[in-house]
Amino acid sequence: MDAVLALHRILVPIDFTATSLNALQTAIAMAIRHKAELILVHIVSTEMVYVLPEGGIMMDTGIDASVKTALLQLDDMARRIRQQHNLTCAYEVKSGSVTFAVVETAKKRGVDIIVMGAYETSKLWAFFMGSTAFSILKNAPCPVLTVPSRKQWLRFKSVLFPVRPVVNALEKYEFARKIIQKNDAKLIVMGVLERLGPHNFDELNKEASQLINNLKTDGVQLQTEFHFCDSLAEIILEKAHLLDVDLLIITASIDYQIKNSFIGPFAQQIVNHANVPVLSIRPSGSFFTQKPLGASTAFLDHLHQATSRLGFPNSFVN
Repeated sequence: MDAVLALHRILVPIDFTATSLNALQTAIAMAIRHKAELILVHIVSTEMVYVLPEGGIMMDTGIDASVKTALLQLDDMARRIRQQHNLTCAYEVKSGSVTFAVVETAKKRGVDIIVMGAYETSKLWAFFMGSTAFSILKNAPCPVLTVPSRKQWLRFKSVLFPVRPVVNALEKYEFARKIIQKNDAKLIVMGVLERLGPHNFDELNKEASQLINNLKTDGVQLQTEFHFCDSLAEIILEKAHLLDVDLLIITASIDYQIKNSFIGPFAQQIVNHANVPVLSIRPSGSFFTQKPLGASTAFLDHLHQATSRLGFPNSFVN
């Protein structure tokens, strides 16, 4: 049972800011509880590489220095993690877009979860374009835990678990129980329906009943609430604050019928504006089947191939 409920590999994007280092502390605490491997990844931006009109490439000479500096920093960081916490810790430095590099590393390494810092974004920018965290969530092959920088989050003792009538919403519990049981957490199950939306009480009641039965079987401490509201995201964020929870777990359903700039308004609002860590879990049918990252990904692939021909590797692995 312990092996089933354990995380084995945790990926942590590192940009050496206080926000990413705070998320690293959360990941270290999780790795200790799960006896998991930590994988650190730093991305050197391709904004330092210029594509010429003739199709050639001119590289900023500073990129080589940036990679070397990052390698030294990650090597020191990984060494200290191994010594202080007796954990397995690997690292990589990659070039490209942050989203592309993190997602590709997660796929290649077969990680169970990505733990990353949640950076504050303006409401207007976050609504139209989405944060880096949300961009990674849309494309990641695994759940994503975003960690705000306002304090350290080393244990999750109180967990808010909203239930809403979306397809395969309860699949998130199968993954979340790994976190819940390792923390001996109290779970607050919060049924939510939009006042002006389709009132699917039967579906919500069915999902909540199934979840409660699972929780009782697992011996999880339980509290239940129901809310009829105008905005699902707003009421969930408000309750997370009022209940002073340590973790918010959501089903991140992605609607690809909406234009890219408006994808996933529920999950996007939660991830961009929560003041507690958010574990975003997509239904299993959406993992590995999402649409490609878009034209920019094709461009980055071409750019990676070109830089490799110039003798500059796109990935530095420990």
